[in-house]
Amino acid sequence: MSKTTVPASGTRRVRTAAKDRTSQAVSAAIVIVSNMNIDFAEFHRKSRPQMIEAYRMLLDLHLDANFAGSYGITGRTLEVLHDEAPDVIDRMKAGMRRGVLEFLSYTQYHVHPFFSTEVEFARDVRAGIQTFTEILGRRPAGFHPPEFFHLDTPVLKEMGIQYTALYSDAIDVPDPDALPPVVRIHGPGRTTLPAVLVPRGSFRSAGHIFGSTREVFWQQFASVPLVAKQYAFLQYDAEIILMREFRNEEQYIYGTTPEEVSLESARELLGNFAARVKELQERGYRFVRVGDVYAAARGQRLPTYRARTDLGTATPLTWSNTTEKRLAIGFFHLANMLGLRFREAVEQELQVIDSQLLYLKGSDHLGFEPPIERIERTSNFAKNLCNSLAFRLLAFDTPESLYQECALELDRFYHDRLNQPVPTEFADFLRRVFESAAASATRSSLRPGSGDQIPGAPEPNETSGDDE
Repeated sequence: MSKTTVPASGTRRVRTAAKDRTSQAVSAAIVIVSNMNIDFAEFHRKSRPQMIEAYRMLLDLHLDANFAGSYGITGRTLEVLHDEAPDVIDRMKAGMRRGVLEFLSYTQYHVHPFFSTEVEFARDVRAGIQTFTEILGRRPAGFHPPEFFHLDTPVLKEMGIQYTALYSDAIDVPDPDALPPVVRIHGPGRTTLPAVLVPRGSFRSAGHIFGSTREVFWQQFASVPLVAKQYAFLQYDAEIILMREFRNEEQYIYGTTPEEVSLESARELLGNFAARVKELQERGYRFVRVGDVYAAARGQRLPTYRARTDLGTATPLTWSNTTEKRLAIGFFHLANMLGLRFREAVEQELQVIDSQLLYLKGSDHLGFEPPIERIERTSNFAKNLCNSLAFRLLAFDTPESLYQECALELDRFYHDRLNQPVPTEFADFLRRVFESAAASATRSSLRPGSGDQIPGAPEPNETSGDDE
């Protein structure tokens, strides 16, 4: 099982006006702010069909019950849905046409600014917006920052983004309850686009609307004051309906294997959600989108507030409040550093290898009657390069599969290009290069014949790969 801990609410005070919301009709708006990430860390890759079905069920509820919501969606999720579930994309487009659903651009791969350089984050933002435009057929107006993280980059303005959304406790103010619904936030060297403020406690409220009794939901919902006495927020991951348990009203517990992910349970949680939505509507709440909150403030002079830190809501304090987190962020950073170093080393090696390959392709090496010394010299050069490249590739593949691939390619080359069998010398050369493959070698010729087989290849009646 895997678990996600709900962040502590930014305020625990329950106002009288908030208490009254549990029993009296009100004139206020509910703003659903959610996101879809097909690579959601809690789930195994093989759970993707259940995740797609969960998206389908959630979108159908919005369309059938006709209540608004805003969903940030990663470019990667859009690509997967476009390829594997185009009907879900059709539902998204239908919701946008009807003005029921709003989709906010996300990053392409849910890259978090805390672990990224400005350039890396901007690249992922740009890719996400481009994918959004290509698949949904329109440019996004709003941007959903990962984890509602405060980081504004020029690429947002460059790509035509008009507004974003941030947790309200990103702002350093004495009374967060007095904040307007849309502000600008100034941090070191940057000022955000207009930002719709989302109370952090709304994340806990969403857990209750899906996974708790009616009474418990209303108690939590009432504890989060309205933003500017106008808006109540419900903020959740779209994958929430696949959770197994909302433990201690703090942790979302998810199954870590496909067998633990239940669509029957998802339907039950979605039924809870539908019932609460209906009750909210009966009490006078309207459902609006993040873009509607921004539009209501458009044309007004927006106040600018100072950010608590340049890192906004994901400060070093909230990211290192346990020993496990302190270790994790260190490993994340180290992996990122080594990954960048590896990429630099590979790029440098590729430049050298490219120049070596171009050298070997020179026509004077094997052209019209070259000296024997030249042929031997360049042949040895190519042989050494083969050894070097095979050594590097063994970091990514097994000796057996590389041996087989090289043997088959030599066989194809000599028979297709020269109409000749493979010189027997190659058998010894490849066995020396891939020593572990030599143990299973049963022949000296590379070309498979009746009863013969390349080392590492499956038996005639075997199948290679998974039995899935």
